[in-house]
Amino acid sequence: IGGKNIIMELSRRKFLKLSGASALGAVIFNGCGIPEQDLIVQSPLNMPEDQVSSLEAWYATSSGPYGNGEGIIVRIVQGRAIKIEGNPDHPINQGKSSSKNQSGLQGLYNPDRILNPMKRVGIGASRRWIDITWEEALAEISSNIKSSSESNSFAMMTDRQSGTIGEITTTFANSLKSKSVVTEAIDQTVLYQSIRHVFGQRSHPNFDLANADFLLNFGADFLDSWISPVKFSRDYGQFRQGNDHRGKFTQIEPRMSQTGANADKWIYNVPGSEGMIALSIAYVIIKDHSDKIDSSIIDKLTNGQGANFLSDYAPEKIEQETGVKPSVIVDIAEDLVTHEHSLILGGGSAGAHSNGEDNLNAIYSLNILIGNIGIKGGVIFNPRSELGAPLPLSSFENVKDLISETQSGNIETLLIRGTNPVHSLPKILGFEDAVINVKNLYVISNFMDDTAAMANIILPESVYLESWGDNVPCTLPGYDMITFQQPVVKTLNNSKSYGDIILEITNRIGGELATQLPWENTKDAIRNKAKILFETGTGTITSVSFEEFWNGVLQRGVWANTAKKGPTTIDEIKPLPNQIATPKYNSQSGKTYHLLPFETKLGDGFGANLPWLQNIPDLLTTACW
Repeated sequence: IGGKNIIMELSRRKFLKLSGASALGAVIFNGCGIPEQDLIVQSPLNMPEDQVSSLEAWYATSSGPYGNGEGIIVRIVQGRAIKIEGNPDHPINQGKSSSKNQSGLQGLYNPDRILNPMKRVGIGASRRWIDITWEEALAEISSNIKSSSESNSFAMMTDRQSGTIGEITTTFANSLKSKSVVTEAIDQTVLYQSIRHVFGQRSHPNFDLANADFLLNFGADFLDSWISPVKFSRDYGQFRQGNDHRGKFTQIEPRMSQTGANADKWIYNVPGSEGMIALSIAYVIIKDHSDKIDSSIIDKLTNGQGANFLSDYAPEKIEQETGVKPSVIVDIAEDLVTHEHSLILGGGSAGAHSNGEDNLNAIYSLNILIGNIGIKGGVIFNPRSELGAPLPLSSFENVKDLISETQSGNIETLLIRGTNPVHSLPKILGFEDAVINVKNLYVISNFMDDTAAMANIILPESVYLESWGDNVPCTLPGYDMITFQQPVVKTLNNSKSYGDIILEITNRIGGELATQLPWENTKDAIRNKAKILFETGTGTITSVSFEEFWNGVLQRGVWANTAKKGPTTIDEIKPLPNQIATPKYNSQSGKTYHLLPFETKLGDGFGANLPWLQNIPDLLTTACW
C-alpha cells in the first residue's frame, strides 16, 4: 500500500474496530503523504455520537456570502457536508440554487483557509507571520480598541450586514464611537437612492416579474448578477411559461448581457442615455395614450403641464443622442399601456454613469405612470422586517473621509471584516498608502487577501456553514421573512464566527458596551431574536413553547409572516426629472470610446479562489478563468 509492503496479522473484527480510528489510517497511509490531522478530522471516532452513522441528514441554513439571501439545505454524511441544494421551503428561491450557492463547499474545505490567529512580526526582509493563541490575540485587540475608542481614534470597515449580526456590529461601533464605513466593491447605492426618491421606500421592493406580461428592462443583468439572480431566474421561468400566455420582454442596454440575450427584442443605446429614453417613452404615453392613464398621476408627474413638460424628449429630438429610432420608442410605449401587467426595471450600467441617479429616477417613475404600484405583476413594496433594515452602505464621500483621517494619522486602530478595500477601492483614493499609518490594523478573514496581508493581527473567521446567524434577504417577497443560519458541521480549524469574536471583545472591554450586548455568544443572540418572533404569535411557525418553536425554525430554516406586507400606495409622487444631465467622462484623449465594466458570477472577486466558480464558463463567450 502506498508503494510499501506491510506484513501484519489482522483479523476482520480487528480491522473493523480500528478502521474508525486514526491509528490504522496513519499506518495504512503512511507512504501516501496524507497528513495525520486530516485523518483525525475525518475520523468518526472524533465526531459527535449523533453524527457517527451511515445515514445521511439534510440541514437547513442560509447561503451566507455565497448567495443573496437564499435558503439552502446541506447534505451531511458522517459529519461531513457533501452537497448543497436550494431550500424548497424558502420563499425567495423555492428549492433553486446558483453556482455560487453550490461553491460554498469549497469555501468550507479550502486548503488555503487561515487555521489560527496570526501576528505579523519583524521588519523588512525579516517580516513574517507567527501563530498566536486566541487569548493573546483578543487580549491585545481588546486593549487597543478600548484605548483608541477613548481617544476617538477607532474605526471599522465592514460589508453590508443584516439581522442580528448587523445589530451587533452597529451597537459595537456606536458604543465605541467608531468612525464606521460600510462598503462593497460592487454596491447598489445609486439604485437604493433612486428607490427612496421615486417610491419613498428604504428597502428594495419586490418586482413581481413572475406575474408580469410585459417587461421593459434598462441594463439590469438580473439573470446573471443583478440583486438576486436565483429569485429573478425562477420568476423569469414563470413569466415566460407559467402563466396563461408567454410574457414579452424588451431589453435596452449598450452591451448585450446574458439577460439581453434572452429578450424578445434587444435595443442598443448610447451609454448613459437610458434616462433620456425613459422620458421619451413617458412623453409618448402621455401624448398618445393619456386615455389609458390616470390623469391625476400625469398631473403630479408633470407639474400639471402634461406632455409639454417633456417636449424636449420627443423621440425625434433625441435619436442622435440615444441611438434609438423614434419608431422603437413609440412601439415600447404602446406595449407598456396595452399589456395588463407591465413592469419596468433599471440598473447595472444604467445607474453607473455620472447621471446614473437621474437615469434610474426616470426609469422607475414609468412604473408610477402606468399605475402598477402594489398590484400583481408590478412593483410591490416590502414591510420593515422584524430584524430591521441592513446596514446602509456608506457614500463615496464617507469612504474618502475615513481614508483622509487614516492618512492624517487620526486612526490608531482599524478593524476590517467582510471587505477587501486594498483590492476593491479605486487606487486613486490611496487607501493602501493611507493604511500604513494605522498603528493597529486588525482583519477578520477566512483567507489571506490583499488587506489581510497588511494587518498586524489576522483573526480566522469560521465560514457560514460553521456559524450561527440570521438575515433578511436583499429583496423580500412582498411580506416579512427571516432566514436562519445554523452550523451544519463542526469547525474544521481553530476559527471563531465573526459574531463570537465581537462578543468576546465586548466582554473583555466591559462597561456600558457589555450591558448593550449581554450575550455570551452569537447563538444566544439569535435565540433572543427568535424569542421575539415567538412572542408575536405570528408567522408560518407557531408553537406552545419556545423550544419547540426554536426547533421548528431551525428545521425549516426560515420564518415568514405572510400577513405583514408593505404599503400599496406612494405617499408623495414626485415629478419626473425634466432634464437629464449628459454623462461626464475623464477622457484625456478626447475620443468617444466607452469602457463598460460588467459583473460576472465571480462578482467583486469574492470566491475567486474557488475552482468550481473559476471553471464555470460565461454563457455568452464560453470564456472561463
